[in-house]
Amino acid sequence: MMLSRSRLLKAGVLLASAASMNVALAAAGETLWSEYLGGNLGSTVAVAPGGQLYVGAGDYRLYALDPANNDKVAWRFLSEDFIGSSPAIGADGTVYVGSNDGKVYALNPSASSAENRVKWLYDVGESIYSSPAIGTDGTVYIGADNGKVYALNGQTGAWQWEFSTAGKVGASPSIAADGSLYIGSADGYLYALDTTAGGTETWRFQTTTGEGVGSVAVDANGMVFAPSQDGNVYAITPNGFQAWSYNVGSKIASTPVILENGYVAVVSYESGRVVILNPAAQDDTARLVLSHTLNEKVFSTPTVGADGSLIVATMAGKIVALDPNNSQNPVKWEWQGDSGFVASPKLTAEGTLHITSIDGTYYALDSQTGGMANTPWPVFGKNLVSTRR
Repeated sequence: MMLSRSRLLKAGVLLASAASMNVALAAAGETLWSEYLGGNLGSTVAVAPGGQLYVGAGDYRLYALDPANNDKVAWRFLSEDFIGSSPAIGADGTVYVGSNDGKVYALNPSASSAENRVKWLYDVGESIYSSPAIGTDGTVYIGADNGKVYALNGQTGAWQWEFSTAGKVGASPSIAADGSLYIGSADGYLYALDTTAGGTETWRFQTTTGEGVGSVAVDANGMVFAPSQDGNVYAITPNGFQAWSYNVGSKIASTPVILENGYVAVVSYESGRVVILNPAAQDDTARLVLSHTLNEKVFSTPTVGADGSLIVATMAGKIVALDPNNSQNPVKWEWQGDSGFVASPKLTAEGTLHITSIDGTYYALDSQTGGMANTPWPVFGKNLVSTRR
């Protein structure tokens, strides 16, 4: 069974940590501000160029926050069900998000009233846990529980094409530099689709055991790093051939990220084992650069800081900053919250770490990283606006 951010939250996996936030902290990791929004928060924040923040919640709402104001919430949009999908921001500022109500919403952040907020909506008829990707031409791509991937016109919401898999699509699409769209499915396949040819299948890759494939990362050479429920991360060439695989010891619920030296970081779900791999190595022994086990479940995708730090959030409410170059003592700092994390952290230019917890609280922490790393895939959604390309 594919793990889903929203399924975990909807099932009531509300993990309170044993420790409180009232612990001695270094400057890095200090709380800058927090805001209780209400509803379980499993959606990863998207950050607009102007600094406005967008995140979905379990109270059926998408929240827009302005971190510069004392009253952080700028506006709210109410859907008809849980929003576990993470929003993406288009070039014109439009906010796209899916909902468990089966609809894809395009929202106008500049609307003068709540009644004018929705630019368009598209109803797929099944729950949406997948997060949208946005192509260079503005096309919106998103998966759904009916096993389909949809391509929608970003301006009008008009259907352009759809592609059917044999399993639920809770993973989010990823777009390569050549326009190829990669999507994992619960049917055990990773699909490569040609977005210039109506979503025609270019190739498909099956995992060793046929277990589900999550959201992928793509490096500067077009190599695709696909996490699987079978515990393997697969390195797949742009032509669909396996270059190598590495087993982290248990299922993988998050997306791999790419460090500045081209190394790949992957985290296991059950034990929170963080591994850093050298894609150019010839065997598993040489490929493993670092292994550090947090001994806590990890659903969240890590993020890479401009200073090289790898930041991981756990389902027990801990945020850990690791130094990938220190295999013996990699922990730089830790922060302990009151509730677990399913959403993934984002780093803004000044080094603020943004993350939402499953008790409904939005946190902004001082990461002292200098912002997000400039790598091919340093974070969930690939960039601050989460276009996934």
